[in-house]
Amino acid sequence: MLQNIFAKVAVEPSFNLNLIEKGNLSVAGDGTCVHCHSSYYGSKVCNCRENGIYDCKCPRKLSDIDATWGWDSYETRWFYGHTLYAISSYNKEYKLDLPLYLRFVEASRHDSVTGIVALAEFRELFPQFKISNYVLDSANDNYSTYELCLKWGINLLIDLNSKNKGNLKYPATLSINEKGVPICIGAHEMVYNGFEKSRSCIKWRCPLACKKN
Repeated sequence: MLQNIFAKVAVEPSFNLNLIEKGNLSVAGDGTCVHCHSSYYGSKVCNCRENGIYDCKCPRKLSDIDATWGWDSYETRWFYGHTLYAISSYNKEYKLDLPLYLRFVEASRHDSVTGIVALAEFRELFPQFKISNYVLDSANDNYSTYELCLKWGINLLIDLNSKNKGNLKYPATLSINEKGVPICIGAHEMVYNGFEKSRSCIKWRCPLACKKN
């Protein structure tokens, strides 16, 4: 209900005032940690302590029953609380991010899951607006996200996951120019060799092997 109220009183008027681009909508999604300062162990409501029993198993009162443990990658430590996930659009004129979608989820839920759920709910809230580009961080660098957004006709811009070092096929000396074309170790632009659907990747070949050098 709160999501629908926010859409009616804030997001839709922003679209109508042209604060958010309608024709070529680019949005970014990301989650932030919301620390809960209540105790994970809760507080005692029994009289066991007065009776000399300090390690009782009686039910306790929790200030935030929905809080869970999650990993804060920015501070590199565990935290107790929630994750606030937001989808926003950047306004070039005023140089600020305008929130389009806000959702509190469990701290234990990974952003790669919430990123897709948030996108699906946003599409249901605003079926009249087509998302052209979706910007995400490296937590969403997985084939399922790529395949789903490809089906929905959404261009993805995702930072590559630096931890995924085991799947590197080419040596580190291979570079990419400003046009996105790989440069071989001989300092030549490689030749486009089609799209491999089974691996969802573009193929490139050595220009010498293609006799185009």
